[in-house]
This record gives sequence, structure tokens and C-alpha cells, in this order.
Amino acid sequence: FGNTGLAHPVVLRNTTHDEFAMHARKGYPVLVEDWAVDMPYFGWTGEEFARSFPFGFMKAEYLTAMPGIDMSKVNHKYIDGEARVNMGDFKPDGEMMWYEYARPTRELYMDDPERPKIAPYVWH
Repeated sequence: FGNTGLAHPVVLRNTTHDEFAMHARKGYPVLVEDWAVDMPYFGWTGEEFARSFPFGFMKAEYLTAMPGIDMSKVNHKYIDGEARVNMGDFKPDGEMMWYEYARPTRELYMDDPERPKIAPYVWH
């Protein structure tokens, strides 16, 4: 992207498995724009996931680097060596639910002007 030296992703829509696999096997970054269109959760908010799956544990990127985080007060467990937080009750600041709270990315990447400004949550 831009002047980062990273390859632009191949953008696919209405793709087939063979087409996706061809690009992925070549090592290209692949972005499938319409992958979730027919999924029942398409368009759901974080709040809807939290209410429907309060038992779920999700990865909160850069959580341990967040100023003031006290993991002893967070309902979490380690899955595949990574801390996962409970989707139904996680409040990063102890007061606000995770889906209302924007966590900053790590200091490590602060000099990158194209870095995401808000750390993602991942449930898989």
C-alpha cells in the first residue's frame, strides 16, 4: 500500500473457491468484499454479538499494552496461548462495555501513519 512496500490486496467479489485459492497460494493478500453477505450475522453490531453469545471468549488485540488494564479483574482465559476476554461482560476500562469502548493500538506502531488507530476484537 502506498509507500509501505506492501503489496496491494487482490480484491474479489462473488468469487469461487478455485479463484480464491489461486491468489492465496501465490501468496497475495486477498480481500473478499462480499464474503458475509448471505450470513445470518451480516451487519450485526458488537452489542448484538455480546447479547447473543455472552459465553464467547474473543481476542482483544493489544489488550495487555492498554494503559491501566488489570487482567486480574477481567474475565478471561488463555486459548492457543493468547488471552481471550469474555464477550458478555468485558469492560476494558472497568465501566464501559467493549463494544462502546475504542482501545488504542500499541505504542510499537505509533510511527506508522497508516496504522489502524483502534485495536480490533476478533472472535474465532
